[in-house]
Amino acid sequence: AVQDAFNTIWERPVQPGLRHTVMRRLVAFAVIAGAGAVVIASFVLNSVTGLITRLMPDALFVASLEEVFGAAASWALGVGVITLLFRYLTDAHVPWPAAIAGGAATAGVLALSTVLIGAYLQRYAASSLVGVTGSIFLVLLWIFSVGQIVLAGAEFTRVLALRETVRQRTAGR
Repeated sequence: AVQDAFNTIWERPVQPGLRHTVMRRLVAFAVIAGAGAVVIASFVLNSVTGLITRLMPDALFVASLEEVFGAAASWALGVGVITLLFRYLTDAHVPWPAAIAGGAATAGVLALSTVLIGAYLQRYAASSLVGVTGSIFLVLLWIFSVGQIVLAGAEFTRVLALRETVRQRTAGR
């Protein structure tokens, strides 16, 4: 479904036939498996930074360094996954600079939305029944917003790629 949405954004028709369908599904599975591996790598990085904090509990700079390193590593891994999604999940040829810029922008917006929703959940989720009910609604809203942010990022990547193509054509005259 994500691949079909990306192909719609890039105005690429779905190619008929069993061979194309199987190849599309295998590529989609490989990309999702790669994303899962990146999530596991993110958990490992967070565990390592937590271990370093436990080994040196009195050092204040280690705790702040852990937060910065964890956020930067999560963002970098997100950029990598989203860049690979934009580059390989569509049937169009997406240039690397456009895919990286689109992945970075999308990962940044996703990180910001996750922080904002996390801040709300920390502050209001367990304080009352309304907070618990609202947090369930907010998680559903977050799932929806992640999908919309990724699709908007794909559109942004397409605009960047088309702009780069036009720039190359005008420079070649």
